[in-house]
Amino acid sequence: IIPLFKRMRRSSVVMRLADPYTLYVFLDKSYTAEGYLYIDDGESWDYKDKDCFLLKKMTMTNRELSLSNLRSEYRANNLIERILVMGYDLEFSHIYVSPLGEGRKTVTYKKNEDSLEIVHLRLPIQGEYKITFEQSSILSL
Repeated sequence: IIPLFKRMRRSSVVMRLADPYTLYVFLDKSYTAEGYLYIDDGESWDYKDKDCFLLKKMTMTNRELSLSNLRSEYRANNLIERILVMGYDLEFSHIYVSPLGEGRKTVTYKKNEDSLEIVHLRLPIQGEYKITFEQSSILSL
């Protein structure tokens, strides 16, 4: 799982402070992926002197993408805007996002032949989330 900025800027400071992330999820044959996101202020030694940084672990297994904080002493203002999942061909009827401690919400997505794009998320990077791919409970005869 690779977090990237999609917007091109002339200033990395502007990107770092305000631009949203897109998460690229490349699944293996067992539908799993893992990645990390590290953010600090990019200017001071606080990451070293005060352990002031954000470290997020991102894990995808079959039908769930989990975004959890390993360290969260640094407060970033960025958002997660979209998630692009490559190689997801399991059947599902809905995708839900569940912020830690809150109820789940349906999300908007676009399914292509070889990828799945979850759009318009606007999730604060500081939060912890579970994104679930659910099958319909209605059986077709």
